[in-house]
Parts: sequence; C-alpha cells; structure tokens
Amino acid sequence: MYAGQKTFDGSELFSWTDDGWYTFDYEASVKKARKDRDAYAKEAKKEGFQVVKFSLGTQERKKGGINSGHPEIDFVTKCYGVNVYEK
Repeated sequence: MYAGQKTFDGSELFSWTDDGWYTFDYEASVKKARKDRDAYAKEAKKEGFQVVKFSLGTQERKKGGINSGHPEIDFVTKCYGVNVYEK
C-alpha cells in the first residue's frame, strides 16, 4: 500500500463472445467498481492512511480495434476512485 490515487471502473466485466459480439453488464460493473474501491479504501485505513473516496461519473471505454481481431466498441461504465494520503 502506498500513498496515491487509484481508480476502479468494472470494465474487466466486458468480454467477447464466440460469435464476435460482446457482453457487458453495466449495473454489475458499477457494483463491482464500488465494491473494489471500498475494499481498497478499507485496507488503506486499516494500514493507517487517510482516505478520500470519489466518483468520476460515467466514463467512456474502448475495446477491440486494429489488430485485435474484434471491431472497436465504445461503451460506458461508472468510475470510482480513492486518494490515499499518509497521516
């Protein structure tokens, strides 16, 4: 754990299907991002750091594109973050 900033967006829930399309559950990504951020913040507090949580709102992400074997897909997800400071 170190002092700094970290963000969580749940975009790892994006996945390509066998037929070339994709799946992405926006609601699940929001819940996962918030849960991951809160767990990270809790651990930082336990280690004695000062924590400030924040939200960046809806953020656009891209997957696929040139040389990926998939079309470029734009999708949105909510982004949460935490600033960690030494006391």
